Amino acid sequence: ISTDVAVAEIAEHYRRQLLAAGWTDAERTNTSSIAVTTFTMRDSTARRWNGVLTVIGTPASNRVDVRLTVHQIPDVQRRP
Repeated sequence: ISTDVAVAEIAEHYRRQLLAAGWTDAERTNTSSIAVTTFTMRDSTARRWNGVLTVIGTPASNRVDVRLTVHQIPDVQRRP
């Protein structure tokens, strides 16, 4: 996207939306050009999910890349 908004502010905007949707934030890291937040959640069938929100700004322009990567955590069952 093209914007003058700081990377951390963009990340916080999407973080609030994910929290409102039931995700729990696990860890956050911010610099002036990169923001990364990891999330976890369980869906209505108790499946576990991890998500990573990345916001990367290009210092020489007003371009910002926003990505949300989500994957299911497989249940690990111990066998005798």
